[in-house]
Amino acid sequence: MIVKFLPSKSGGGIGSVNYVLNERVQQGPAKILQGDEAQNRAIISQISKKQKVCFGVLSFQESAAKISDQTKLEIMADFERTLLGDFMKERVNILWVQHEDKGGRLELNFIIPKIDLVTGTSFNPFFYSKPDLTRIDLWKKAVNLEYGFSDPDDPGRKNTISASKKDIKNYANVEALDKTLHELVEAGIIKSRAQMLELLRNENIQISRETKNSITVILPGSTKKNRLQGGIYADFKDARELEERGAETIRRIRQYHNRDIQSNNTETKLTNLYQSEMNTISENLNSKLESIEQKAESTFRKIEHSAKQTNAYKWTTLALTAILFALIGAGSGIWITWNKINPATQWQIPQEMRYVERTKSKKATNYFLEIPKEKVQTDGNMAYIHIKTIED
Repeated sequence: MIVKFLPSKSGGGIGSVNYVLNERVQQGPAKILQGDEAQNRAIISQISKKQKVCFGVLSFQESAAKISDQTKLEIMADFERTLLGDFMKERVNILWVQHEDKGGRLELNFIIPKIDLVTGTSFNPFFYSKPDLTRIDLWKKAVNLEYGFSDPDDPGRKNTISASKKDIKNYANVEALDKTLHELVEAGIIKSRAQMLELLRNENIQISRETKNSITVILPGSTKKNRLQGGIYADFKDARELEERGAETIRRIRQYHNRDIQSNNTETKLTNLYQSEMNTISENLNSKLESIEQKAESTFRKIEHSAKQTNAYKWTTLALTAILFALIGAGSGIWITWNKINPATQWQIPQEMRYVERTKSKKATNYFLEIPKEKVQTDGNMAYIHIKTIED
């Protein structure tokens, strides 16, 4: 079993539901296992964001008939718990649709609208990041081990054909070619890859690309490129080299299948597998946390230093401003005192010798110098000398 998330540049939407519940429903190979189609569609239609759904599939090598409905429901519930957690599992809508149109193989399709039904806010259950990818890969390995499903990590299941299965006729021809070439190698008729390539060219099969571990062929009457990789398609010069490579492949296959031979307890196997993966995740997280803490500490120190400089600058500025205002105030006081229109201050005339009166129009003031009679040689008691007149 493998897990695939099917991203969409447009963000997905109602089209995802239409795809899993198309004409296959009437034809028989598609049916809803869990969830409400109408409710799922209604929720998706209310989402205004571009990214509307999380769409994916659990794809099995085994046929749908060989896996009971109870097992399917258990796997679906376990996947939901792994993907969403117990908290969010009850806050989202999930539609599960079974397909078995690909040769009877079981596919469990899931569609999750990206919204928290409680808060109404956007919620994305899966990101293409290492933590999420590792978590889902770990779950896949655990389920394959617990139920004994075909495991894509098994070296013995490595596919040597990389071609489009949508073109059934072309793929069937490539499969037939692959089978024939393996039989010729086993019979000793083909003794090297160079001899294989020569034989293919003689059969009008075009070799469009050669690498150390693969060849790409185009069959007669076709334009489709088909890559054949690994095994007999990797470069080999003689039968001995191919036998050694085959022996190494057999050794890896046996090592894979006997990797937990010391323990027949499935729970122990799952625990060891889980612990190994979690240790790796923990080490990576601790390393990242240490890096974040160091960066945070460095940033804090810079901010603290900047704040100190800012405070020092602020108080220095305030002090200089205060001094400046004090100087301005003192200078202004001196200037006002010095320049005050006060005849006694400006003229330095004794008070007893000053006389001021308003004019008859009451629009001006006359200033006089009053001189006591005894201080001048004049008749009368006093003599008045006009000094100046200042307009209002």
